[in-house]
Amino acid sequence: MFGFGKSSEDGENINNEKGSSQQILLLVLVLLLAVFGYLYFFTGIIKPRQQAPAPQPAQVKQPIPARPADGGGAAPATGGTATPATQNSGAAATAKPAVPVTAPSATTSGAKPAATPAPPAASAVKPAVAPPAPAAKPAPAKAAKPATPATAAPAAKPAPPTKTATAVPVKPAPSKAADAGKATAKADGKTSKTTIKKHAAGAYTLVIGEYVGEKSAVSVQAKLKKLGIRPVTRTKALRSEPMNRLYLGSFESHQSADAALDDLKKFTPDGFLLQENGKYAVYAGSYFNEAKAAIEQDRLYEKGFKLVMKKTKAPVHVVRLTAGRYDGKKSAGRDIASLKKQGISPHLVKVGK
Repeated sequence: MFGFGKSSEDGENINNEKGSSQQILLLVLVLLLAVFGYLYFFTGIIKPRQQAPAPQPAQVKQPIPARPADGGGAAPATGGTATPATQNSGAAATAKPAVPVTAPSATTSGAKPAATPAPPAASAVKPAVAPPAPAAKPAPAKAAKPATPATAAPAAKPAPPTKTATAVPVKPAPSKAADAGKATAKADGKTSKTTIKKHAAGAYTLVIGEYVGEKSAVSVQAKLKKLGIRPVTRTKALRSEPMNRLYLGSFESHQSADAALDDLKKFTPDGFLLQENGKYAVYAGSYFNEAKAAIEQDRLYEKGFKLVMKKTKAPVHVVRLTAGRYDGKKSAGRDIASLKKQGISPHLVKVGK
């Protein structure tokens, strides 16, 4: 009884071990199937061998349209004739050999032996194609219509000579217009041009005057411009001119002289101070015109200032104005008369004096 019980326990243990080993094998198989399925469906490790031939039929499709072109007798003939056409014209024929160049590049290894026998075939075809060659030449000539830009280029070259030919007769046209413009200008201002010519050719000019103040010189220039007398020249010089000064008095100190000058400037802005013989002299003003100085002297006398008129010479800047060019006194008579109406008394001198 005891021996039978042990054998039954051993059998149960063996069965349990077999069952567990079977379960492990099943799990391993399931894992392998899962890994294989993942690699097959979700990765490209197993599939690339099947996908690799897919681009090959796409490459085979490219030479397929080339074969019917090669099968026709006219296609190789045009290919043969196209080579001289490329040498002569060069535009349309170069596009045709581009197709057979793509065919050998697509066929890789098999096209290389086919490309080597091609030159003898072309050489053998040349004598056979010689009769249709003249018929083929007009065909590229017709096809050469897109080469019209080449014909346009020579057409453009003769265009410039036509332009120059037209430009030659146009030249007298502006001269006529210029003559017409000159004629109208002459009709509008004959007198002004004649006077200008006389002025330019004349050896005499008018001395308008010499002016100490810049303002007076500018006002006279404006009158000359209004009258149309030109050219006007300005020359500046430092000259000793007679002056009429209104003397107030001399003072020992500078302070007392300044005080007297301040009182004087309340009634005239022309007062000034000079140092003479170790003293300070105060003046109410300096005037070129004696009459004007006398008027100012009387006015200030009424204000309580006893002034003495003293004549002296002082260096001053003088502006000398000359205007016009004339042949003589007769040609300058009109301008002299118009200037006298403006209160100016000019005199005629030679240019440069």
